Amino acid sequence: MKAQQESDSESKCLIIGRAIHCLMLEPQGNFFNQFVIAPEIDKRTKEGKAIWADLQKTGKSILSADDADLVFDLEMALRNNDTINDLLSEGEGEKELYANIEGVECKGKLDWYRNGIIVDLKTVQDASAAGFAKQCAQYHYDFQASFYSSLARQNGLKVNHFIFVCVEKTAPFLTATYTATPQVIENGTKKYKQALKIWKECHELNQWRGYPTGIQELTLPTWAEVNYDN
Repeated sequence: MKAQQESDSESKCLIIGRAIHCLMLEPQGNFFNQFVIAPEIDKRTKEGKAIWADLQKTGKSILSADDADLVFDLEMALRNNDTINDLLSEGEGEKELYANIEGVECKGKLDWYRNGIIVDLKTVQDASAAGFAKQCAQYHYDFQASFYSSLARQNGLKVNHFIFVCVEKTAPFLTATYTATPQVIENGTKKYKQALKIWKECHELNQWRGYPTGIQELTLPTWAEVNYDN
C-alpha cells in the first residue's frame, strides 16, 4: 500500500508539472485538449467508479478539482511576475532538439527559447536563492542547464543565458528567476560529459554499472550516532 501511495504521489506531481508547463508554454486551448478536471467523486462507489472510467476513456490526463485549482494558482502567480511575462512574450515553447554530443546521440526539449535565452520552468518547494541553489545541487539542474545549452548550440542556436523560472508549490506561490552562472554551467558540463562517457562505455561493452555484488560494511552517518553519556 505504501509503495502504491508513493507511486500515485509521483504521478500526481508529474501531472501537475505537465499541466503548468502546458498552460504557460503552449498555445491557448491546448490545456483542455490534454487534461480533464474530475468532479468531486467517491471512487469507492459504483457511481464514482463509472464516472472515473468515463474520464479515463477520454485519453486525457486527469486532474482532481483541488489539483486543477493549484495549477491555475501557479499560472496566475507566474503571470503576475513582469520579468517572467517579458521572458515568455517572444520565442518558442517545447522546442525539441537532437544532436551527437561526445559521440552519443542525444535529444532534449527546451521549455522555452527566445533569441539566445533558454528558459526552464520549475515548480519548487523553496524559490529563495539559498533554497533553489540547494535544489539545483540535489536534482542536478546544473547538469540540465549545461547539457541543454550544448544541445542548443549543436543545433546552431545562440545561447547567452540559461534562466530558471521558479514558482513555489504552496501558497502564496512565490516566484523568482535565476540565471545560471558560468560556475553552474562549468559544474554541469563536467557532470554531463562524465555521464555520457559512462553511458557510451557501458553501451559499447554491454556491461552496465551497478552496486558491488559482494557484502559491504554498513556504517551510519555521524548525525545518526546515539550519545547517551549526558
